Amino acid sequence: DLVFAEKPHIRRGDRDVLRYVMGQDNGGALLADIRNRFLLPKSSAWRLVKRLEREELVEIIKFGNQNLIRCRLR
Repeated sequence: DLVFAEKPHIRRGDRDVLRYVMGQDNGGALLADIRNRFLLPKSSAWRLVKRLEREELVEIIKFGNQNLIRCRLR
């Protein structure tokens, strides 16, 4: 919540995704899991994650055909 107080311009959906990623065991989630959880198309999920990356809240780690989204706040 402190992050959202510092950055009030972050969209509500982006906040929900960030909370989801932070709540995972290792502080990260696959982009495919985020898409399935929030029922997002590929392009919308990718743009959402890129917005969070620009805010330096997450990092995108590519391996194989998948993208791991890891929270930078830990």
